[in-house]
Amino acid sequence: MRYKSNGLGRKALSIFLAFTVASLTFIIADIRMSLPVQASSTVGGSISRTEVLTRAEWWVNTYGVIYSQNQNDQKPDPDGHPYRPDCSGFISMAWHLPKKSDGWDRNTGDLDAFGDTTYLSNLGELLPGDAILGKSYGHVALFDRWANPSRTEMWIYDEYKSGREGRHIIQSRSWYESEGFRGLRYNKITSMMPDAPDAVSRDGVVVSSSGRISVYAVRADGDVWGRSQESPGGSFNAWQRLSTGGGFAGQVAVLRDDRDRVALYARRSGTIFGASQQEVGGSFGVWGPIGTNGAGVTGDPRAVYASEGRIAIYATTSSGNVSGVTQTQAGGGFGSWQQLTSGGGYMGKPAAVVDSQQRVALYVRRNGMVYGASQSQANGSFGTWAARGVDGAGVASDPVAVYGVGGRIAIYVTSTAGNVAGVNQVAAGGEFGAWQVLTSTGGYEGRPAVLVDEQGRVAVYVRRSGAIYGASQPEAGGPFGAWAARGTGSPQLIGDPTAVYGVGDRIALYAAATNDSIGGVSQGEAGGTFGNWIVL
Repeated sequence: MRYKSNGLGRKALSIFLAFTVASLTFIIADIRMSLPVQASSTVGGSISRTEVLTRAEWWVNTYGVIYSQNQNDQKPDPDGHPYRPDCSGFISMAWHLPKKSDGWDRNTGDLDAFGDTTYLSNLGELLPGDAILGKSYGHVALFDRWANPSRTEMWIYDEYKSGREGRHIIQSRSWYESEGFRGLRYNKITSMMPDAPDAVSRDGVVVSSSGRISVYAVRADGDVWGRSQESPGGSFNAWQRLSTGGGFAGQVAVLRDDRDRVALYARRSGTIFGASQQEVGGSFGVWGPIGTNGAGVTGDPRAVYASEGRIAIYATTSSGNVSGVTQTQAGGGFGSWQQLTSGGGYMGKPAAVVDSQQRVALYVRRNGMVYGASQSQANGSFGTWAARGVDGAGVASDPVAVYGVGGRIAIYVTSTAGNVAGVNQVAAGGEFGAWQVLTSTGGYEGRPAVLVDEQGRVAVYVRRSGAIYGASQPEAGGPFGAWAARGTGSPQLIGDPTAVYGVGDRIALYAAATNDSIGGVSQGEAGGTFGNWIVL
């Protein structure tokens, strides 16, 4: 289930891929949803990060001043199980923990004493739903999300003081560190995905914290245009021209900061240009070239939030290599472009993931294979570039990289044989195994669209014969089910699909169609079949 917090929403974990209508490049992304609280977990069982945060939000919004360290003052959770209304009882409730043998909930002294938690090496590794425990201080809070790209402030939930309500506020990371607090992870949380969606740019789309979608595209006149929903889930306003002079090409990379301000990056005359908003929903500033010595770019940009909230941009160049540039400081100017590979042969748009320690991993197509390299430390140099996986020849599309079950990176492509193939790390942070062909009938083309749900189950959607076909894993890490066309009455689709989570957790698909149009279709209900395609 999805979650929306006090005006700042949780994010559906997804990868958003591009589609082109002639020279129009266009993307739609995920919609944040607010659903009724219902328990997907059981007491002492596995639980998703989204459910942990949903339970925390429900508690804070439902109860007023209830803080008490007396177990007799316990209050029921959303499904009727009682928990003590102090800081550690609140964590026990959010994690859906069972009672101890004496009938009490855990306390700050023994929250870590039952063999089902793991300490993090530093607070920078916190993921949504982890705890921040100060045993000697005598307090524990629940981590929601980072409040800024530099990860110096964080949104937390806690019950903290007699006579006060439970709260959802921004706290300083440095304060917790100075008081000896440590990150604590509940081992039964099933969604282990370090790469929050906003850490990596989306192609032509951004979703505000309230769930309002804005779309950006390079249109036939060579300028960047944009349009936004009038309200979350509502209709879109008219297209607005955001640049002048033309010359832009390819897909627009979009990043949203934690204050909902948007930055756009696009390719123009062999250089990456960018523009950003100074205020939420405001106009974009003057477009200008990004970094120095940045000529010769041939591939569309991939932007990420890297170390200390600094934006880094990666692209392939006319020499067939991968280059990158990083802001000198968060919100500041960009430095000089640096070549990251040698030997040439790299092409297309890089795929990127960013882990919980802000280390970037890149994956790029080269000589019919996918090559990759990663940073050993945040803002560090990239290691040796090497082919990823065994038996990986014959790659025809740019790769897609996602975090799957157990924090293992998975890569998906289409092949020269017209089939979909994928490869996974054998273990989180480890080597990749053998590539597996996921289809057998051929005819699949372009870059896949990929969604990963809260349980780590992957769904893949690919264009075939003018329609969109898809398959999903019934179990995380397991084989894919049967491939089938999604929806009925599809227009002739000519672009790669985008897959998103829409209203009520229903998956929606969008792709470019003939006649300068966009086709769209959605599930009738979450997990259900797709309905009739419409033309936008």
